[in-house]
Amino acid sequence: MPLESLPTELLCSCICLLDPIGLISLSQTSKHFRQLINPQKRHFAERLLQLETIEEYGGGTPRLRPRHVHLAPNCYRHEWHDIRWACTSCLRLLPHRCFRNSSILKLAYQKPTPRSPLNDPLTTWEPLAYKARKPKVEEEEARKKQLRKRHHFCVTASIRRRLSAPDEPADVEILDRFLEHGVEEFNGMDHEMFLSMETWDKTLLIQFETDKTAAELSGTNRRSRKCLECQYLRRELRPESHGADGTVGVPIQANRMVLFYSELDRYFPGLGNCLGQEIPLVVEHMYFMADEQTHQQTPIAWTMWMVRCPECTRWKELRDFRVQVRDLLETRYGVEGGRRYLLHQDESREKKEELLKDACCNTCFAKANGRLELGRALGRWLEDLIDMRLEQVSLRLKGEARNFHWDRVQLESEALGPYLLALRETVSCFGRGQNSILSKNDIRQLKGYRARAVRMWEQIDKDDDFRRPRLNEEGLGAWGSRHELCELVLRKLKSCKMLSKKNPEALAAWALDRDESTWDYEVEGALTRKLNYDNVWAGERSFRIDSAS
Repeated sequence: MPLESLPTELLCSCICLLDPIGLISLSQTSKHFRQLINPQKRHFAERLLQLETIEEYGGGTPRLRPRHVHLAPNCYRHEWHDIRWACTSCLRLLPHRCFRNSSILKLAYQKPTPRSPLNDPLTTWEPLAYKARKPKVEEEEARKKQLRKRHHFCVTASIRRRLSAPDEPADVEILDRFLEHGVEEFNGMDHEMFLSMETWDKTLLIQFETDKTAAELSGTNRRSRKCLECQYLRRELRPESHGADGTVGVPIQANRMVLFYSELDRYFPGLGNCLGQEIPLVVEHMYFMADEQTHQQTPIAWTMWMVRCPECTRWKELRDFRVQVRDLLETRYGVEGGRRYLLHQDESREKKEELLKDACCNTCFAKANGRLELGRALGRWLEDLIDMRLEQVSLRLKGEARNFHWDRVQLESEALGPYLLALRETVSCFGRGQNSILSKNDIRQLKGYRARAVRMWEQIDKDDDFRRPRLNEEGLGAWGSRHELCELVLRKLKSCKMLSKKNPEALAAWALDRDESTWDYEVEGALTRKLNYDNVWAGERSFRIDSAS
């Protein structure tokens, strides 16, 4: 018996029991069901929200920690780049780079947890096209409001700090507040029992309660989630508090965190493949073992910034506009008499509009001015970044030369002081500022300084008048290898600078001929170098001028 032959009332009762995917599928089986169901945009949005919870279409569910007030998810792993979120305005499944962080990381906008009932929803479709709005159930609204208050109370950082100080008289009041907010884990507990508990046991109970409330609250407002473009068209993008939010015509929004070793890698990822020479190691931030010839690079988490091109109306990363975040942040300040001061909001806005008035992405710039001119513009920017690295490597090399074993010798001896002073006077670069770049002559002087320092140490080692540990051959070899590594990096950086000057077409090819779909992982995350995800320096983003998050 075909379904179309069933009474309409019975069909409508059955359709109301379908999930959103089944509803749209049934409406597309025949003209009869299409006219009967007549799905609206909100029904297609419900279908998309259900699809994002299915791993085949929306990827996995990010494992976010609801106990943290500020969410900083691990976006560095490959699995994160396969995750998609639904935009209920343009009805598309999109990656992280297409959303504001708050649109996918806030508890109400997150994907529902595996235990959430939102993973198996029923459609909101009803047979009546025009029906009276259902009255809100006051008890349910009050329960959800209380649940949100309880969740916020459990994740508040001040509560965790107070729990770590059980001797304070206020610790008794915390139990009363837990009971007032309805935290079930502390029901039936008196003050004496609460004070006798270890801090770790209290924390575990709070974590369990937080996870339970998060499972019920997560994803409850996903219907309001919109991508960057839809928010821009609806004028819902709010200005960022840090001042790097761009202008009305060129909006800029903070986005995901990606690992890079240096600022050069951050703005020109994968450039070595186009230049034909690998970008050298980042010795500026490298940790050297004192007596070992080993070294380890530590990647830094950098904030990505999405910008809307006014020409092609596409959202792209800030590097595609040949602008750095430090340039945007500097628009907040003026200089007078050699001192910086904070500008008025109107003056800062004028400087920012002047900076971004001709902003456009690399593709639009090449269409208007040609590939060669784009390569030259990128080359000038690249030279500035390489010069910055050259200054940092030069400073590191001079520091390594000074940090020999002299601190292990009793320098108060009158015999050693004049020799050490005379030895340092033979190297002219020691007297220069921190922003100087070592030349070939400076490197030769440092090599001579290293050889004379070793001979001087060997002579001291034979003198019984000095009370010191004996010369460590492993430490001496490590000192020499660090010198050679810094010198090698200097040479390679200068070589990259020369190659970029001679071949601007390679820079244009790097900017225009890459596959944008691989930017998040193969270019930005992997870098052609292997990363150790367990050793990521994420705290740098709070202090780096290039990251305002």
